[in-house]
Amino acid sequence: MGAAWSISAALYSGKGRVRGRNEDAYFFNGEYPNAENMNNEKHLAAETEGEGTLWAICDGVGGARNGDRASRTAVRGMKDLKNHLPGRSFPACLQNWVRQADRVIAERTSGGGCTMVMLYGQENGLQMAHIGDSRIYWFHEGQLRRLTRDHSKMEMLMEAGLITEEEARTHPQRHVITRALGLSGEAFCEATIGNPMPVADGDAYLLCSDGLTDMLPDREIERIFRETETADDCAGTLYRGALEAGGKDNTTVLVLWIRAEKGRPLLESSEPAESGGEKA
Repeated sequence: MGAAWSISAALYSGKGRVRGRNEDAYFFNGEYPNAENMNNEKHLAAETEGEGTLWAICDGVGGARNGDRASRTAVRGMKDLKNHLPGRSFPACLQNWVRQADRVIAERTSGGGCTMVMLYGQENGLQMAHIGDSRIYWFHEGQLRRLTRDHSKMEMLMEAGLITEEEARTHPQRHVITRALGLSGEAFCEATIGNPMPVADGDAYLLCSDGLTDMLPDREIERIFRETETADDCAGTLYRGALEAGGKDNTTVLVLWIRAEKGRPLLESSEPAESGGEKA
């Protein structure tokens, strides 16, 4: 058995200042929005043991029909995934879940799709997975590091050296994604699964939709992490910052603050390298 560790978690979600409805959805270790409260601004906070917890954000694909239904369908299905995961291989379980979720979303939403970012607490670390352009960040020793590479046209152009990050932020095709749940006939639904991440006392993780990262650059997100002391304060400051910067899209922010015994990582390796796309 690994040393005990716990999570202080906080979430803020809302439709922003421009959009008429919220197409973001979340899985807050068992809690998720329903159709009746989807558009209401939401604030959740919890203190919990880390092992066995599941956290996720899904963002309805812009321009697609029924994006809100797609994201809501995805997070609703995560309850069964959470119950099935203990003692089993995260990559194998996620592969099966993604295939099923992609099919169900396609059948029920008449063309809707969504992105996904996910963290799952295992005995001594966090497993991560993502599809699309929602993101996961790791705050460690005062530095913010993005753990996900967007499945998007802009990311491909930046990796090829054809545009800069600043140019990508204002490019007219900046929201064109190359993978999504529910759009298997139009885009790949392959999940990228990362190596287990360590849990060290004082570290934090951020899951967010692009409503945050379109409004705040990474350096501002890092500054907020440095200047806040709790998950709730950090998540709230990030969320309000996105609104004050324009709130042009739905915004969902989920911060996980780690508390671990002995103040050291429970995994020997802190390398967050992605596994190169576990087929899902």
